[in-house]
Amino acid sequence: SCNPARYTQHNGVLTINSGVSSQVSNISGVESLQGCLTLCRMRDCVALEYRPSSGLCRLVTVSKGSSESRVLGTEPGSEVFKLKNFDAVINSILSTNITLLFTNTSTGQNGSIQQTTINVTGCYRIEIAGAKGGSNYGEGKYGGRGALVAGNVSLTAGSVLSIVVGQAGGHARSEHVGSGGGGGSFVYRASDSEPLMAAGGGGGASRDNHGSFTFSF
Repeated sequence: SCNPARYTQHNGVLTINSGVSSQVSNISGVESLQGCLTLCRMRDCVALEYRPSSGLCRLVTVSKGSSESRVLGTEPGSEVFKLKNFDAVINSILSTNITLLFTNTSTGQNGSIQQTTINVTGCYRIEIAGAKGGSNYGEGKYGGRGALVAGNVSLTAGSVLSIVVGQAGGHARSEHVGSGGGGGSFVYRASDSEPLMAAGGGGGASRDNHGSFTFSF
């Protein structure tokens, strides 16, 4: 999840680029810097400012979109921490304006492996879905939906990702037989086949039952 727990202290004032959309949560009554860091990890923030004199914890999260600049650390005695890969996270948001969509590229049992190259080092959101299982329309039974899986991963420039998109399960050719299960979808690094994310396909419908649904998370 892009190393959200790895923070480093920032000396001086930290200015967050106005080219990203930043949101600040001000939480009062926080008794220690450690408590503020814990809140930051829980909320996946990119930076924080803790003011010991007042117990104020300021948490900053970022996303795409424009916003005014955020400045942390202007109050004397305040402590500022940021993600160790803070610059990479900000640069990836500033440089990445395109959402890539991959769909199934063939039919039948054999799908195609698609690839994409990462151009900017940073934190990336990956969302994948397993394919739906086939239905038995003669008996009014429907295939189960595939899993939906999402998460954030740290990727370096030049990395090549391989993507396999599952095929939908075949429908029953007779009301007396079952149908095919949906194919899984996978994302992995092409260099060493290290899996980054996987989503199972839905079950196929039988003569008597609907296809099973796959858990989503």
